Amino acid sequence: MNLSLIPEKVIKLLVIVVTYNGMKWIEKCLSSVFNSSIPNKVIVIDNGSTDGTINFLEALGKKIIFYKTDQNLGFGKANNIGLKYAIDNNYDYVYLLNQDAWVFPDTFEILIKELSTNPELALISPLQLTASLNSLDKNFLQLACPLEILSDALCAHIKPFYHSNFIMAAHWLLKTEIIKQIGGFSPAFPHYGEDDNYIQRLFFNNYKIGISTEARAIHDREERIRSKAFEYYYNYIYSIILIENPLLKHRFLKSLKHYIKIIIFHFSIPNFKYFMKFFCNLFYYKKIFKQSLQKKAFL
Repeated sequence: MNLSLIPEKVIKLLVIVVTYNGMKWIEKCLSSVFNSSIPNKVIVIDNGSTDGTINFLEALGKKIIFYKTDQNLGFGKANNIGLKYAIDNNYDYVYLLNQDAWVFPDTFEILIKELSTNPELALISPLQLTASLNSLDKNFLQLACPLEILSDALCAHIKPFYHSNFIMAAHWLLKTEIIKQIGGFSPAFPHYGEDDNYIQRLFFNNYKIGISTEARAIHDREERIRSKAFEYYYNYIYSIILIENPLLKHRFLKSLKHYIKIIIFHFSIPNFKYFMKFFCNLFYYKKIFKQSLQKKAFL
């Protein structure tokens, strides 16, 4: 793609990578960013790695901005450190990149072109492929791709861009001006659900999100089998997603009904403990919900 297609001003792009025991991927992840056709700066926030990731990152010196938390803050709180840095240092765009993911040289260039020419668009993702390059990431295919993409692909007239209702945050390009309006990730979510809530808040503020079919990137996660323990935890997270969703009427009632059904029809000690944790934090969720609709709520 010709760089002249992108606005003439110097583009300031900050790439945010949150790491936790990421030695399996981190070299490939960061090397891909360093080789981008768009100049950028990388900030890496480490959530207390113990596998050598910290030593590897420290050895990179000034090639990256490195922030050690010495504890696992989770996805949202760690990324908020990077989002605040982007605002404080006047970056134009922010790219959230998972440690187990990487980009191609033209990924940022294509996405910035698309985002810069669509005022209503707040967030865009490339097609997220598996490391084999022969298929879309399973979750991306199931959760992010609208049926229209699949229909058009089968009929051999795929368009360069499609709107979506959800995109996982392994690959997100955001306008910094939008982050100033929406804020960072909500602290109501310990881990998982942060991206659901952020997109809901974007929609509430009349923004759209989309997928560029001309841009590609890799998400190299292994096939994961959900354990019972994860199912118990995700029931808890899903109830928070409901209660923090500004697009829903009767949010509290719907969230409670969701959990009560789980307790009645799928009773277990872990489910009950998570329900009590959720119930005891209702006033906290109410406070966070109000903050989430305020400008720069979490920055």
